[in-house]
Amino acid sequence: MAASRELVKTIKSKDYKILLAGIGMANLAAWLAIHKLRSENILVDLLVEWGMFGYLPKPTDPFIFTMANIPSCKMITDLVGSIGINVNYPKSMAILSAGQVDKYGNINSTRTDGVTLVGSGGANDIVARAQETMVIMVQNKERLVEKVPYITCPGKRVSKIITSHAVFEKEHGIMVLKKYYAQRGISESEMTQKIIQNTGWKVELAEHLEKIEPPSEQELSLLRIFDPERFFLGAL
Repeated sequence: MAASRELVKTIKSKDYKILLAGIGMANLAAWLAIHKLRSENILVDLLVEWGMFGYLPKPTDPFIFTMANIPSCKMITDLVGSIGINVNYPKSMAILSAGQVDKYGNINSTRTDGVTLVGSGGANDIVARAQETMVIMVQNKERLVEKVPYITCPGKRVSKIITSHAVFEKEHGIMVLKKYYAQRGISESEMTQKIIQNTGWKVELAEHLEKIEPPSEQELSLLRIFDPERFFLGAL
């Protein structure tokens, strides 16, 4: 939910017109953001790398390539066409999932410790040319690392990392802890320490940490409508 909030905030403040979403939780966050923006009469076109442009997400199937969304597309193109839109349009941003990210925003989705991951797909093209990219991922030391062993996507235009614990934002070239999730019975200092223990680099804290409030009833309802089988939300 924090990722969708960050998307909405950024799109509104920078007047982005295109949102390119990657697979998994990144896609779910993008759908929630688009729904919120449309409720405020702010029109932003969703783009999928293999050619779906300007579609309205349908409920119940959160898979990024679901055929249910095709009838609502403004245009259906191909991989070259969709990446071309991202390359040439100055008001586009992206959100992606990743295997690993380092403190500079570099993404590794290719290989680690001899294990081959899913690979780049269109991620390298997307990150290289979108005005900015946010990354969403589970937080642990194995995934948030000091330096990725392989750069699938350069981190120059990666602006934020939204994890299961916190929001990091790039300042002076490195990711700084800006926000943390509020949890009942856990103080700010305790939560901060938990985040530090689950990050693979020496964490720099913002001067004033912001608490991320739990999702509202409406936000939870939307999540469950888009992913009723909890493919990406996970088991309760």
